[in-house]
Amino acid sequence: MVVDIEVWALRAVVVLAYFALACYLLLLGRGCLRWLAKVRATPVLAMVRALAYASAARVHELCHVFRPRAGTVCDPLQAKVQELCCTRRLQRLRYFTLVLTPVLGAYLAESLRWMHSEGIWGSAVGANMRSLLQRGYALPACVIFTACVLFKAYPAQLTCRKLEAVYAFTIARIAWQTFAELSALAIMGQMPLITGVRFVFSVVIGNPGLVAVLNCVYCGVNIFAFIGLARGDRHLEEAFDDFARSPAAYIVVSETFVTTLTIVACYAKDVWVTAEARATVEAKASRSTERTTRSLLSALCDAVASLDSALRFSAPAPQLATLLLKQPAVFGFKGYSFEELLDAADRPRFQQLMDTMRAAGQTSVAESLHVRMPDGGGTRVSMQLFVTSFLDLQDSQGFAVGVRELEEFRDTEEALTEGRFPEASRDQAAAVDALSHAARPPISAPDVDRLPQATVIGASLFVQRPPEPPDMDQASVFGAPSRASSPLAVPESAQDSSREPSRIDQSSQRSRSSGSGSELMPIDGPAEGQPGEMTVWFNVMSIDLTILRCTAAFTAISGPSPAGAGLVNWLRDGDRFRSFVQLQTNAVSNGELESAVNAGEIRLRPPAAQAGGLEYVAECNLCLPSLQAGAGGAPAEASATFTNLRCRRRHGQRAERARGTPPREPPAQQRSGQ
Repeated sequence: MVVDIEVWALRAVVVLAYFALACYLLLLGRGCLRWLAKVRATPVLAMVRALAYASAARVHELCHVFRPRAGTVCDPLQAKVQELCCTRRLQRLRYFTLVLTPVLGAYLAESLRWMHSEGIWGSAVGANMRSLLQRGYALPACVIFTACVLFKAYPAQLTCRKLEAVYAFTIARIAWQTFAELSALAIMGQMPLITGVRFVFSVVIGNPGLVAVLNCVYCGVNIFAFIGLARGDRHLEEAFDDFARSPAAYIVVSETFVTTLTIVACYAKDVWVTAEARATVEAKASRSTERTTRSLLSALCDAVASLDSALRFSAPAPQLATLLLKQPAVFGFKGYSFEELLDAADRPRFQQLMDTMRAAGQTSVAESLHVRMPDGGGTRVSMQLFVTSFLDLQDSQGFAVGVRELEEFRDTEEALTEGRFPEASRDQAAAVDALSHAARPPISAPDVDRLPQATVIGASLFVQRPPEPPDMDQASVFGAPSRASSPLAVPESAQDSSREPSRIDQSSQRSRSSGSGSELMPIDGPAEGQPGEMTVWFNVMSIDLTILRCTAAFTAISGPSPAGAGLVNWLRDGDRFRSFVQLQTNAVSNGELESAVNAGEIRLRPPAAQAGGLEYVAECNLCLPSLQAGAGGAPAEASATFTNLRCRRRHGQRAERARGTPPREPPAQQRSGQ
């Protein structure tokens, strides 16, 4: 009984000695590094520190030689790739420990049973026990099994570094066991099992640098130990009598082949995992970019279409079909060519743009293009395209096209085809009529592209190219841009001829009078025969253009004290008027326009007039301030002068809705006919 206690005590001491020695070496190395970092710089210590850092740097470079680096240092996706590789590596190691734990448990149980049956744990065989601890597989198997059990009990503690430490301990223990062998034949008998363990552990761990270093060390130790034991071993010579090669050549070739195969397999697996992780990260980044682009285009445009490299729809586009008043098939334009939806005159320009973006590749930027697209009724609708490129999951270039309908271009096209300009004033109609008869050279397409943004509508009459939407912006939303902003000056002959009404002016007046439902009645001013004129001052920095003060004539239609009310709410097209004022104020502040701007003909609907079903029409001239830099949100006063004031009464259901009374219900026959 006493001897059994001594044996168990010896076993515990040996195990604790291994553990204490390992901890002591780790603490000693950590203390040395801290001491080298904090000690006073002396020539000898500086030399030692430099030598230690240089050796560590060389070892680090040697380990990274076998690790693939798919991206450069500045690659923004490299950090994501490494993180994904580490996550998948941990997942693979977790599965490996899950499978390895019962295998090692069964091996240890069988080893304990065999030891008990053979009497190795008896009192008289202490030397055999010590030999088993030194040269057997029980100690490394017990350490690995303990680590697997701990990782299974505490999954958060499972890291790549800890498993690499277990792997290094395993290879070092196998190398020590090989070096402590007493027979070359025993080394050869253990080679198949050791080769399998090395290969499986190396591939699962997946660190090419560490695998290469540890396997090369074991290869050298094994060759050195075998050659040392093979000298004078007659049993080994008898075993190799039938072979042409010597035992030394056999062990050198075998170990070199196994080591090379293990390193290459580990390196190939690491390259494959890294490439797969990079492809996944790039696909996710491309998908995220595509979603962001589509969300932005959806917010800015009326419809968004996805095209492949052949400019065919790669996904259904029901919004585009609705926009063009077409009935698509069940798959919603998928597989159709986008060019078939464009006007024949715009297809070459669209193809040229897409060729440019294909040539630029991933460095291409988003482009914009104005085109015409025929709708289901045959009307050519002016559209603005926003095109951007991206890479799909197959690593091929795709395109996202945002389609935005331009309503003002549709109105201008109708005016050009019918010989009239909607909402055009008398002066503008006369100027356009005079310009159309003036002897001046036509404007070519490149010249029109170089014109400023605020362009007279009539400029499109002189463009010698296939019919396209005129280059308009918010400055022409009311049909009469500022004379100061127009690049086409009206000659004297045009001013003389403006005294007589032209066909365009007459047709525009007829279209306005016929579409209003009632004739306009002029309102006289203070002097008899003069049109009514009134002025209102407002704050251009406010959202609703808050009224600051006004003349007495303006109170006649607005009611007493309109100060503080929003001028935008009193206009029929208040939002467009506000955008026009903001754009023109920016132009005046930048010195591009003068302070006086003609806003064209607008419609006023004060609250008092809405209750009576009245609507006022007048010519509006703005006097805009020049905003100073650093003014912040301080109020900026601007004035609007209304001339040629006219009034009309609205009849029917629209006037009744404006006065707040319920509309009359049409007869049953009319409802059934509708």
